[in-house]
Amino acid sequence: MGRCGEIEPRLLTVKDFCKYVNIGERTARKMLTEPNCPYRCRIGGKVLIHKSVLDKWIDSNTGI
Repeated sequence: MGRCGEIEPRLLTVKDFCKYVNIGERTARKMLTEPNCPYRCRIGGKVLIHKSVLDKWIDSNTGI
């Protein structure tokens, strides 16, 4: 949980994703267009990133 009473989002926008992993928007959009991107989801026309799946993907791809 963030600040007192603040709920952490389970889904990130592309902008929040960029901040979270410290990458630029062009790199983020390239990653999100990969056919087997496990953490991307679409709701309506909006691309969102499933934070817990992203965290697991980072852990498994960085050897942490």
